[in-house]
Formats: sequence, structure tokens, C-alpha cells
Amino acid sequence: MMKQSFKSIRLVLSLLTMISLIFVMPVVIKAATPVGCLSAMTNIWKLDETSGTTFTDTAGAVNGTCPSSCPTPSTGKVSGAQDFSAATSTSIDVPPNPSFDWLSAGSFSIEFWMKSSSACSGNEVVVGRESAITQLSWWVGIGPSGTNCVARFFLKDKLGNGPTSSLAGYTPVNDGVWHHIVAVRDNNIGQNRIYVDGSLENLIDFPTYGDDFSSLTAKLNIGYLTSSFYFNGTVDEVALYSRSLTQQEIQSHFNNGADCDPVASVTPPSPINFGGVFVGSTSTQTFTVTDSDNAGLNISTLSLGGTDPGEFNIQADSCSNQLLLPSSSCTVDVVFAPTTQSASSAVLSIPSNDPNSPLTVTLSGNGTVPGIVVTDSMAPTDDKDIPFGNVTEGNSSTKLVTIKNTGTADLVIGNIAVIDPLALPFSIAADNCTGKTLLTSETCTLSIGISPTTVGSFTDSFDIPSNDPGGPVTVHVSGTGTAPGITVSDLSAFPDTTEGIISAPQTVTIVNTGLATLNVSNIQITGTDASEFTLNLSGGSTPCGSAAPVINAGSSCTVGLTFSPQTTGAKSANLQIDSDDPNNGTVNVALSGTGLSSIVNNAPSAPILVSPANNATGLGTTVDFTWQKSTDPDGDTVSYKLYYCEDQTFTGCTPVSVASVGNRGIFYAGTFGSGAGLLLFGIVFAGGIKRRRKIAAI
Repeated sequence: MMKQSFKSIRLVLSLLTMISLIFVMPVVIKAATPVGCLSAMTNIWKLDETSGTTFTDTAGAVNGTCPSSCPTPSTGKVSGAQDFSAATSTSIDVPPNPSFDWLSAGSFSIEFWMKSSSACSGNEVVVGRESAITQLSWWVGIGPSGTNCVARFFLKDKLGNGPTSSLAGYTPVNDGVWHHIVAVRDNNIGQNRIYVDGSLENLIDFPTYGDDFSSLTAKLNIGYLTSSFYFNGTVDEVALYSRSLTQQEIQSHFNNGADCDPVASVTPPSPINFGGVFVGSTSTQTFTVTDSDNAGLNISTLSLGGTDPGEFNIQADSCSNQLLLPSSSCTVDVVFAPTTQSASSAVLSIPSNDPNSPLTVTLSGNGTVPGIVVTDSMAPTDDKDIPFGNVTEGNSSTKLVTIKNTGTADLVIGNIAVIDPLALPFSIAADNCTGKTLLTSETCTLSIGISPTTVGSFTDSFDIPSNDPGGPVTVHVSGTGTAPGITVSDLSAFPDTTEGIISAPQTVTIVNTGLATLNVSNIQITGTDASEFTLNLSGGSTPCGSAAPVINAGSSCTVGLTFSPQTTGAKSANLQIDSDDPNNGTVNVALSGTGLSSIVNNAPSAPILVSPANNATGLGTTVDFTWQKSTDPDGDTVSYKLYYCEDQTFTGCTPVSVASVGNRGIFYAGTFGSGAGLLLFGIVFAGGIKRRRKIAAI
């Protein structure tokens, strides 16, 4: 199988390759800074070991060992390297692993640094793999090309699919200086490429492989292939990637003279200030250490140094003497446990194989002690005594308490008034302090209230616990519950009063007989005949002045009342007084009086006879009377009556019906009777009558 690997490159292929190189030869661009480890690195054998038979894979943890003779430690391109010799068959074997069982449709890259002065009489393998069971065979190394010794890349899958010859570069690489070699399988475009010192030197299009590059038994060899093709020279930084590296990435690795070194990083970064920590307590900071360059970070024992390492200690250390593989990390806790009230500092040291080791973190903190000061809104403010004074029953009063941290440590306030709670009528109206942590000079407040429901004196206390070394603070409270008392004088009935006339005024006195201020909310007249009475808020000797007077304890005020009936008859109403007296909130004073009529009934005017004429004689037996109607000054209705009399003395008179009454000012009446004579406020004589007769109209 290997004989296909060492055939010379055909002339046609060489010409095509040269033509290709004419058009794709890259321009080398010097990068400003190293790019570090590239992504998708699956394995890297840095070959930095100076002793032993194990060679660490810091990316994939697939470590190699010497099958017989081990290479010799040497100075490498990046830190250490290994010298290989065909004469002593020095070599390294890496056990089979899925990380380099590449898929047929996958892309991958093989990278290393090498230095050789070999005569290069045949192919020499730096890294490769070959199966004794299948036709899998791939390798990257050096081999002759004319008079030169150039880089070569050979790749066949386990069915033997692949170019028949190795892909060769053109730069001589056996000149005794370091050369950077990269072999790439780019399945995206179906191409194999070989790079030397950052430049593309050859490529071949091979679109499809028929099978993958896996094997359960084939080892990966460094410094030889199977049992021959030993390399003569120095090897450093052998790396495998599960993707095709780009031209820019390859150039950057070469231009910066290194593949990738581990770079230790820690979060949170230095410096770390623990702030103020109460003496006797602790504060813990967890640090996470990672290899930010994914090259494999070998960490030694962590330690504390600096000025005050005794005030700090390392706990939960999962980092010391550990190897961090790519995408892994470790953690360590640093605990600040101050023993004195002072500033402390130390340095956390994280030694590793990072070239800039050790990584350090500066630590600082202050040992502190809290200090609680409690003041209130009643002078003197610092006596921890709150006198509420007199508070009216049913009302409330609140006072403000302020808590301040005057110490150097955080003041942690506990549950206020739990051990020593307040009893009614006292209470905590608003608590902004319980469970709060106050930094130095910070404050918080709470409101203490009293709401007496009875009259009397009250005292109590409550506690304010905290982490102050002096223990809880006790605050005393006191207050007196008071209440107003309303008394209202009675009022006698108003004398009978003619309608439309205003009676003489009477006075009602409102007295506060309690110990608290009496707040009258309204004074008004209510009831059935409220409009018949009038309230004068400015009446009496000490006028209330408004419907809502405020009357101090032991004081009084007066209002005036009058009766002015609008109609006749008995009248009644109430003087209603509303106040904050808890026992007698509404007082009613009865009002009464009788209205007399103011009306006089005047007589109407006398009717005036129109016909027949007064004292007329010789009238017929039927007489029609006509008169002008009466007028009534009071507007009352006037009724009329006619009387038939036998003589002028108006004796023996008989009523006569009024036959009809007109709407005009003249009235008419007809009288009936044979031989009768009629008179309307006068005397008329009927014809044929022997003696006179009289008729009167009323």
C-alpha cells in the first residue's frame, strides 16, 4: 500500500500544479498579534515533555507513549520539542480515537512544526496513520523531489480511494531551520492542499472519497509510519483539526512563530475588593480559571501571598494540580475572614504552563464593625423615648424613628418589635427597616403610631435587633387617650306668633365638657317645619360663627334661633348638631311654636237697586228686580237673598228664590205671588194691593 505513496509526481501533474501555483500564490501578510489556538482543534501534542514516556494531548486527552525508543527532549519552536532519529527508531504511538476517525464527507487539517537536516533519501513521516486491516493510509512528512527534500501529503480512505501519489510542495525543508507544515482536506470544494511556511504550495482536486478514515485498531504515529519511514529531525506542536483551516489562519500561525500556548484567565479579574466584612464573619469570592486559548492549561498548586495572607484562605479548590482541556474550567473559593477592624490585602497566585505564569489576583478587604444609632422626631431626639401626649379617642398620631449605621461594617437589621412587641393602642404604622442592610452612614425609617379607643394613659416599648455588638435597642413610648364631650342647652317653645311675623330670638349654648378638642362638623335645622325657624350662627353672647366650630376643652359657643311661621297652626323642627364626640355624635334640640292667622274678614259693599225704583208703587203681580253686584275687599264670594215682607217693619218676611244671576255687573231676580209688592233695599207697592208690602235683599 505504501509503494503508491512514494511514486514520483507525473510530469503532467507537475505542470498543472505549477500553473495552479502561478495563479493562487498567496501574499504573506504579517499579523500584528498571535491568533492563539484555532477553533475545532481536536488534538494537540505540544511535545514539551522533558522526561517520561507519556506525551500529553492537551486538547483531546488522547495521550501518546513510546512503543520502543522515546525521542529526546529539545528546544522547540514553541517551548519544548522532541528530536527523532531513524537510527534509533524513536517514535510515539497514539491509541485509536474517534477524534481522528474523519468522515468521508468531512474536512480536516494536520499541522506541525519541523526542523531537519536529513539527506532525505526517502519519505520520512512526521505524523500519519495506516491500518493493517483496511486500506486506510494517510501521512504528512517530507520526501525527495528532484534534488530537493519537500513537504508531502498522502491521503487514502479505508477502501483505498484517493490520489495515487502524495501531494508535494516545492520549498526545500531539510535546511536545518524550522518550517511550518499544514495539510488540508477541504471536502467543501473536493480539494487536498499542502502549505509550507504559511504559503499554499500544491493542491489536487479529488471531489469525493468513497469511505471514511476510521479504524478501531490503527494507531496514530508520530515520527514514523507503522514500522518504517522514520523521521530524522525535531518535531513540535502536532495538531489536528476537524475542519479545513483557512489561508489566513495558516499564515497567521506561521507569521507569529507559534502555534498556541495556554493562556490562563480568571473571572472575576484582578483586583478583587471584598469591601467591608464584619469582624468575626466571612465573605467568599468564587474564581473560575480557564484556558482562554484552548491549548491545555496545566495548573500547579494555588497559593496566597502578599501583606496579609492570614486574613484570607483558599477553599473548595478544584484547580490546583489539574490539567484544563479545551472548553473546560475549574473553580476555587477565596474566603476573607478578618480578625481585626482594619484594611487587609493579599495576592492569589495561580501557577501554570502559561508562558506568563503565574496569573495573580490582588485581594483586598476591610474588617469592620457596624454601629446602630436610633433617633426619633420628639425632642430630645436621642433619648429613645417617644411621648405622644394627648391623642383624642378615635384619632391617630404617628412619630418617625430613624435608624442610622455609624459603624464601618454593614448594619443588618432584624425583625423589629418581635421579641418585645407593641400592644394596642400602639403599633408600627410603617416599617422600612426590618430585614434591611444599611451601609455605612445609610439610614432607614419606621413610623410608630398610637390610636386610643378609650380614655386613659398608656406606656409600652419595642426592640430593634441588629448585628451591632451592643445588642438590640429598646425604644419606649407613651401617650394619653382623651375624648371631647358635648352638652347643649335646652330651648323652650316659642310664643304663638302671627304668620309673617318674626318672634323674639332664643339662644342655644354648645359646651365642650370633655378633655379633647370638640370638632363640630355641622349645625342645621331639620324636621317637618324646618323652614318656619331661622338659625343665626352669630347669635348669642359667644357666637359659634360657623356651622363647623372648633371648641376647646371647657369652652362653649352660642347660636340664635327665631320662629317666623308662614302658615297658621302648630309647628315643630330640630336643631341638629353633629360633632366628633365619640359617645354623642349627633345632638337634637326640639323647636316648637304656633302660627296665628293674620287675615280680617271685611264686609262686601251693598248692592245697588237698578229697577224697579225704590218706593215704586202700582207694580204688577210679577216683578223683575235688577241690581248692581256687591264687591268684597277680601275677594270672597258674595251670595244674595231676597225677602218678601208684609210691612215696612220687615216682620213676617218670607225668602224669595233668585231666579237667575247674570255674568254682568247687574243681577236679575223674578218674584211670584198674586197681588204681591216687592222691595229691594227699598219699598215698592204692588197694584191692587190695599196695603203696602216690603221685600228685602241681603
